[in-house]
Amino acid sequence: MNKSITIKTTEEMFRELEFRSILKNSVTHERTIAKYKMNAIPIGIAVIINNEIFDGEFEDRTGTHIDAEKLNKLWTDLKFEVDYHYNLTAAQMIQTACDIARLDHTKYDSLVFCVLTHGANGVLYGKDENFVHTQQIIDLYLSSRCPTLAGKPKLFFIQACQGTNTQEGLQLSTDTTNIYPDNYHREIIPNEADFLVSFSTVRGCVSYRCPQNGTWYINSLVENLRKMCKKRDLIAIMTKVNKDVKEKSFQDGSNTYIQIPIYNSTLCKDVFLD
Repeated sequence: MNKSITIKTTEEMFRELEFRSILKNSVTHERTIAKYKMNAIPIGIAVIINNEIFDGEFEDRTGTHIDAEKLNKLWTDLKFEVDYHYNLTAAQMIQTACDIARLDHTKYDSLVFCVLTHGANGVLYGKDENFVHTQQIIDLYLSSRCPTLAGKPKLFFIQACQGTNTQEGLQLSTDTTNIYPDNYHREIIPNEADFLVSFSTVRGCVSYRCPQNGTWYINSLVENLRKMCKKRDLIAIMTKVNKDVKEKSFQDGSNTYIQIPIYNSTLCKDVFLD
């Protein structure tokens, strides 16, 4: 049987080599995305607001102290200056955010802001069961209002519900039945560059908390930041957090409930927290 032999013309070979060169340069460019400068010591302030006990009808957030302790140690180990606040009213929450935004952050390279509380439809509740709009806190750190953080990554991690709906999944095994939704929060999208806003659950849904072990979201966030921060950028880590939380479940009778975190990012460079 005769085999046909294809002979490429000089022009065809040139085009192929040119295409390979373009492809190689594209891949190289993807691998060399600029990184935010994160060399300051401390890197920045890490605010933690932890609301556990509420004055009115809301359930106390039993187990949240576990999340707070893990976050405190994590950000300290990652060379942030931790600013911890416990059981704040709504007015105190916004005042704390204002006070931090008014500081001179020139010597810092980043900001971390963590809130552990009840939430609903774009708001976060204080211990007095009054609320502050999540966007109101975030907007305090826009470049026009906090110029010494301009061009620096501002990272928000919110452990709170975004509504009262549950997410049903397939029947899976569960770690514990003593799990409560952080019940009682609209999707928040940063309106300026250099923000990442991460929520423990998608819009309209509850976020689960175990009194013995803390929340699925914070556990996964802390674990993956510790394991991956030296090799992977923050967006890759947050994707892994989404995967890990999604694979957990909560059994209630014949129903199995799952949870999926969400993040919105306007980061323009890679964030490496090493």
